Amino acid sequence: SWGNTLTAVSEQLIPCDKKNIKIVQLNGGIAKNIIPTKGELIIQNFSENYNATGYILPVPSFVDNSGIAKAIKQDSKINEVFELM
Repeated sequence: SWGNTLTAVSEQLIPCDKKNIKIVQLNGGIAKNIIPTKGELIIQNFSENYNATGYILPVPSFVDNSGIAKAIKQDSKINEVFELM
């Protein structure tokens, strides 16, 4: 989902022109981590390789309680990504 392995994979893809492809990030970031997860770069690399539309999930993977998670999911832009999942 994050990190060096998927980044390396995304940088070694063989270009392939596809039609109507959506690449969707399945989990958010790590809020307290100072090391970047490279999630956006991974989505960008896959999207560019397959001529696809990429969708990132710009939220933390972990929140303090279910109320916060519910509120986040009610945002129209976030909900759109969850619907694509």
